Amino acid sequence: MSRAASDHKALRRTVPLLALVTAIVVAIEFVVVGLLPSMARDLRISLAAAGGLVSAFALSAALLGPLLTLAATRIQPRRTLSAVATIFGIGNLLAAAVPSHGLLLAVRIVEGAILPVFVSVGAGVIAILASSERQGRAIAQVNIGTIAGLVFAVPAGVALGTSADWRAVFAGLGVLALAGAAALAIGLPTVSTSCRPNVGQQAMILRSPLVLGHLVLSATVFAAMFASYAYLAAILEIEAGYRGVQVAVLLMGFSAIGLIGNAIGGRVADRRPTEGTVAALLVVTFAVGAISVAGGHSWSFLPLLALWGAGHAAGFVLCQVRVMSAADQAPAFAMSLNIAACNLGIAVGAVTGGALIEASGLRMLGVGTAAFAALAVSSAVIIQRIDQLRRAASKVQAGS
Repeated sequence: MSRAASDHKALRRTVPLLALVTAIVVAIEFVVVGLLPSMARDLRISLAAAGGLVSAFALSAALLGPLLTLAATRIQPRRTLSAVATIFGIGNLLAAAVPSHGLLLAVRIVEGAILPVFVSVGAGVIAILASSERQGRAIAQVNIGTIAGLVFAVPAGVALGTSADWRAVFAGLGVLALAGAAALAIGLPTVSTSCRPNVGQQAMILRSPLVLGHLVLSATVFAAMFASYAYLAAILEIEAGYRGVQVAVLLMGFSAIGLIGNAIGGRVADRRPTEGTVAALLVVTFAVGAISVAGGHSWSFLPLLALWGAGHAAGFVLCQVRVMSAADQAPAFAMSLNIAACNLGIAVGAVTGGALIEASGLRMLGVGTAAFAALAVSSAVIIQRIDQLRRAASKVQAGS
């Protein structure tokens, strides 16, 4: 069997496996969003303090994720991915067995730090196995795991958390993560790490103003989105009056509509990723602002919620494509940096949203989203200017 045929066979086995475990990891990250009200009640903490579980995960990913990704460069990816999934599993089981706010915070910090490692190393495996013309398609197929985690696992966790106990949700996801770790250890192929850029070569992308500008844009976009999204379950319960399974169904609908936004964002990303990012964010800002003004009992609530979900998902895919395109010489490290920037934005957005709730209630979340959106639009304008200057300089060099 030729090398190409062998790699293709390994790729066909690897893609669904990575997609499945990615769905579990994404569910572990975001299930807390839907469980915040019940966790706050059970742990006897404020909603803003419970929101800290979202921001702690995100801040840890932002600060520690890229460093750990660089450290894992020369380790066999199969070992790295299996180890990361194992840590997710053990952490969730520990949090379920000893439910305290302090321990939960510690677990979320550890899990946040290793999330970029899992995503970036997994993408690196795909890049090695896939031919150049199939890399994008293969990575997109793995990203279906992210969508599945948001569409199905998170709302299912919310439904279980309201009908049983949020700790059961944590335990169940922990068991699934351990099973995924075993599957990765057995099913992933061994790939060469000798051809990867060294640490110094990868770190060179940090000297690019364009890459840095895109990272700032990702951070501000996610701050805008998560200033409100982190408290979506609370909006559905407190503002709109939905309960239990109804909240889970609406969260599933929110994410399912996101499939449309993801598809639109994917198409726009190939042509005008920066402009598309701004457009998606403006959609989110309009929807959140309108909900904040009209309240949860307006006839327009569900259409606005659908619009919010589509813009939210489009923002995810557009931010990923922008940064990887700007740093194609080190895509895995660029992806880890983008995850870090996005999670920094999530942390800042969640904290800001919590402060606004404490000060003036849920209806002020639209103000936080709009403020961060204004910063994001300013960042996008600067990026466009940097790109224009870069293109002009390239033309001058080509003509000389």
